[in-house]
Amino acid sequence: MSNLRSAVDEVLGQDPHCLADVELAERLVELEQQMARLMAAQLATLAVFDARHAYTADGCQSSAAWLRKVCRLAAGDAAVRTRTARRLRDSQRDVAAALADGAITWTHTRVLSEHIGATTQRLLLAQPAGADPQTVKDVAAAAERILVDAARELDPTDTGRVARRWQHTVDPDGFDMDATSLHGARHLHVSATWGGMVRIDGELDPEGGQVFLSAIEALAAPHGPVDSRLSSQRRADALVELSRRALDSGGLPDHGGDRPHVVVEVTLDSLERRLGCAPGELARTGPIPAETARRLACDAGVTRIITGPDSEPLDVGRKTRVIPTAIRRALTHRDRGCRWQGCDYPAQWTDAHHIQHWADGGPTNLDNLILLCRRHHRAIHEGHQPLEKPPP
Repeated sequence: MSNLRSAVDEVLGQDPHCLADVELAERLVELEQQMARLMAAQLATLAVFDARHAYTADGCQSSAAWLRKVCRLAAGDAAVRTRTARRLRDSQRDVAAALADGAITWTHTRVLSEHIGATTQRLLLAQPAGADPQTVKDVAAAAERILVDAARELDPTDTGRVARRWQHTVDPDGFDMDATSLHGARHLHVSATWGGMVRIDGELDPEGGQVFLSAIEALAAPHGPVDSRLSSQRRADALVELSRRALDSGGLPDHGGDRPHVVVEVTLDSLERRLGCAPGELARTGPIPAETARRLACDAGVTRIITGPDSEPLDVGRKTRVIPTAIRRALTHRDRGCRWQGCDYPAQWTDAHHIQHWADGGPTNLDNLILLCRRHHRAIHEGHQPLEKPPP
């Protein structure tokens, strides 16, 4: 261990800035291989530590608990390392050897160990009374050699796919059970943060995830030849666009006696950009800039509410469309899609933008309207960018 520490100190003492690009690449590969070999050494040590119950000397009830207490590992990581160490010790010798050679990574090892171990255990439990368990062990050993060879050439994700195909071949019932478990584990958490963002966290089963990815990827393509958005931003915009189209379709079930829609409250002062005006207000996510409210009001249904000095409603008018259907059809026929130079979004995915806002006295006619996709509509209002290609 003293020699190991000295070797690590020597590596850390070398400034990577002094290396050529080729040398940097070679070092990264070598470091990855050596980290895998060190992980193999730790797992082999952990297997012996676990078999001897050496964790009891520190008052712990298991090796995983000891790893959490002494090595400060997260509970899940400690459990996975302990379980993997036992499997490599007891049966998965080819996986252990490949990790010790640096031929596969720790992530490959986790994937292989979990799939081979869980499938083998299930096959053993499903055997009829009196059956020879060695048959199942031989099948698992043969598969392990094949899967390890695959892992030497594939990344962990593709390795997991190959392992699941093998599981489906030898244990279709177990594969179906796992698929059902994955479906049962699906979840989606959505919450508004104090800063006004909406946080999304969740997991989908393979089928649902593929449906979601197909829909998102179809809408996450760059807008035209020049699109400065990050891929993560394009996916976020695609999710919003997907939701917006569902709302616009009118096919969603009623909620609270009304069709689902986005409601923004905004004062006349805010629409007219008067000094000291209040922000707009969204029901679920709170205040938004007055300019964002002006953008939303460009092409929306508007309901006038006159309030008294204590904000109590005195008169509520009928909801009217800012842009009548006939004008929208004519605008679609003229513009065909987003008029921002270089953007190829079709008309059905655009807003009608008032060049001079109607709150400022701008007329709702073809000469004062232009189609813009939501991204470029935002660029004009919140980004204060001029139109790159004015209407004819």
